[in-house]
Amino acid sequence: MGRKNASRTKRRNERTKARRRKQEYGKLFNGNVWGQWEFVFIWELILAMLLGLWFYVLADTFPITDENCKHTALVVTELKISEDEAAFRDGSSGKKYKLDNGCFDLERFSAEVSEGDVLAAVISHGKVVSLSKGGSVYLDLDEMKDLHERLRPVSYPVLAIAGVWLIYIAVSWYIMYNAEKFPRLIKLFVKSEYINKNKVYRKR
Repeated sequence: MGRKNASRTKRRNERTKARRRKQEYGKLFNGNVWGQWEFVFIWELILAMLLGLWFYVLADTFPITDENCKHTALVVTELKISEDEAAFRDGSSGKKYKLDNGCFDLERFSAEVSEGDVLAAVISHGKVVSLSKGGSVYLDLDEMKDLHERLRPVSYPVLAIAGVWLIYIAVSWYIMYNAEKFPRLIKLFVKSEYINKNKVYRKR
């Protein structure tokens, strides 16, 4: 009796595994590739990273024009000394000033700044692009304009790579969906253990 029960349990487990494996092939790739959502996750993850990087660079290097610049005054509300020794070795001040619109690192200065000091600032798109006190300039507006102009084109190759990745996804999906037509080519996109060999390589 024990052997019969064990045999039934084994067969039932095998049927369950076969059913789950069949479900895992799914319809997205016409049942040709196992673990379809793993591919979807990787495709979407890489695409999201590329688009996120493109958007970050694009948003952080906005064009600075006279029309979108706002002149204002910012108050130093807090002063912190950096504990990073590298900040002093590379020539930066090692001081972090918290202004009334958030933290800001002043890497270049020729005059001491104290808590409560009022700094002349220029803000564009919500970001400080110029900062000075009297004759001391901590952030030069022209330099920031030039920096944004030079860095903005960096976002374009990233967007191009995202476009190439989309093409790769489209080609991969087509090959995987029609794997019976491309039994050799599919191996370039999918590991052998993920291929439904009983379907892709069945004798016709």
